[in-house]
Amino acid sequence: MSGLVAGFALVQGAVPTSLILRGVWPMLIITGVAVFIAALLAIREPPLDADIARRIGMTGMIPAMVLTVFTGGLQSPGVVLVALCALAISVPHGPGMALVGSLAAMTTLLGMEALLTKKIIWAPSFLAMTVLVSTAVIPRWLATRMRRQVEVAERRALQVEELAQRGRVGPPAIERPEIVGSPRMQDPAGSPVITYLRMLRDNVGADDAVVWRPRADEPGVLVAWAWSGDDTNGPVSFRKEEWLPLVAWAAENGNVNFDGSGGMPSLAAIAIPPRIGALAGGALSVSHRSGLRQDRDELKRWLPRHADHLADMLALVESGDEVARQNATTLALLQAATDFQKSRSIETLGAEICQSALDVTGAAHAALVRWNADSRKGEVQATSPTAPVRVGLVVTDDSAVGGSCREATPLTWEDARELSRLAVVYGRAEPRRSVSSLGVVPLVRPEGVVGAIVVEGDDINRVRGESVRALRLLGAIAAVSLESQFEYEEIERRARTDVLTGLSNRRYFEEQIERLLDECDRYGGPVSLVVADLDHFKKVNDTYGHDVGDSVLQYVAKAFKDGVRTVDIVTRYGGEEIACLLPQTDLAGAKEFAERMRKAIETRPVQAKSHAIPVTCSLGVATYGGAVPIPRAELFSLADKALYRSKQQGRNRVNAHDASESGSTT
Repeated sequence: MSGLVAGFALVQGAVPTSLILRGVWPMLIITGVAVFIAALLAIREPPLDADIARRIGMTGMIPAMVLTVFTGGLQSPGVVLVALCALAISVPHGPGMALVGSLAAMTTLLGMEALLTKKIIWAPSFLAMTVLVSTAVIPRWLATRMRRQVEVAERRALQVEELAQRGRVGPPAIERPEIVGSPRMQDPAGSPVITYLRMLRDNVGADDAVVWRPRADEPGVLVAWAWSGDDTNGPVSFRKEEWLPLVAWAAENGNVNFDGSGGMPSLAAIAIPPRIGALAGGALSVSHRSGLRQDRDELKRWLPRHADHLADMLALVESGDEVARQNATTLALLQAATDFQKSRSIETLGAEICQSALDVTGAAHAALVRWNADSRKGEVQATSPTAPVRVGLVVTDDSAVGGSCREATPLTWEDARELSRLAVVYGRAEPRRSVSSLGVVPLVRPEGVVGAIVVEGDDINRVRGESVRALRLLGAIAAVSLESQFEYEEIERRARTDVLTGLSNRRYFEEQIERLLDECDRYGGPVSLVVADLDHFKKVNDTYGHDVGDSVLQYVAKAFKDGVRTVDIVTRYGGEEIACLLPQTDLAGAKEFAERMRKAIETRPVQAKSHAIPVTCSLGVATYGGAVPIPRAELFSLADKALYRSKQQGRNRVNAHDASESGSTT
């Protein structure tokens, strides 16, 4: 051994110093050139044959190390040749093997340097190590990364081409994994699918085992439906941008698909076969960032069996979910039938119908429409709290809801985007908006359609055909309750309405004046009363007949109805006398209203039987809770006294009460 060392030292000493390029800068320059050449060789097309490269590296390694020792050891440019040999040896394996080869070569050179010089100079050692790693590892890493990107791009291009040939546009969309489908997928402890995925993950040595399903609204988009990990946001170690196209490719073609071109794969994916009566199959993937435990042949043999087992399990899960949905629908319908019987007003019943519609269908918004088959119009009677339409919106015949009511036909749009772009949902007064999914169920009774239940979804396919079928059962229950409520309200309306003029009658007036005076006493604010009486109305009846007199009364009643606010109350108090209750209106405001009505009636004669009959009226005004205190019991008598003064002063005028007419104060 000592003779061998002496021989090496003698040979090294015999080499002229001019053959040894010593110093840092020459070494860095040579290293840079070598790295550049090595990178070009690593990424060349076609790539170097792996076996040939490995043989060249192994054959040249010993001569390169001997040359390095003879020409200066760790300070010799021969270190670059050693690094190139390590690079060649690592071609079949990757940057990891290049690093291992570099470390082995460095260790050998250090040992030989120590034997020859009896010491180690650390500065040249670090420089030599840098040369080895830079020349062997960096080009191999760049080549591996570029090759992987090229493979992904080629797979995507092939997939796009195949989908285009099948008539589909564009590549499958890539989306952040999310939970869709069965709500039980959100409960890992209770899901047999997730238990199976965890067993599969551990069996193949994966980070994640994932079931991918296509979105209902976008079949080309795969999303994570269930996964083996505990993170509720999805499979965290899955390289979505790189691997999801490979999973989509497997789902389309039905074959096992891998990433990379050699060695242990990091991803394996296969299509899950669909089952009769279940949703579209999807795909199964297993992945590990640094490589799976099983090789490609084993995965090709076992992964299809796991996909078949999962297909059966998914079909069972979906069947169970359907049974659960049916049970929930049945309970909701039974509860609705009970609640509807308890309702005592159309407002309460409408709110309960809308909430039951949401419970039955899972929609985001619901509305109850009242429909008049004779006028072929309707209005929104009630809505759910977040509905995008308002109560009172007129439903027209040319809308989607109006068409459903007119034809007495339930309608479903699982994707209503095109509908909302081309037509209105409720009526022409509705603002333009986008609707994702829509369902309309008319409420049919023997005498015709009395209304409709409308549900909307914020997502495409949120309202589906099966949910609308359940809504039809709810509609059958609701129609009976609604018809009874409508009949009751019609009876109540007739009891409170004057038949000739359509105004409220004296009974209703007396109920409302007490209510308004109570509110005034409790919360403050004025209430004004305007009493009007037609001038010389007996002469109209005597001259033209009572039928013309009725026409005059109807004309005046319409003028008052058109002139008041929605909160005001107009009543035919008796004969030709009309009373108006004006909440939150002071004396000046009531006088202004009375004068406006006087002029409106005076300036438009009534046309009846080819006669233009001039009509005037006298009005009296009084205010409770205003600047001049009056007893609440005297409000009507004070307004009537003011009306009497208008008659005495020549008729066709307005008078208001004054303080001297109040016998006491409140």
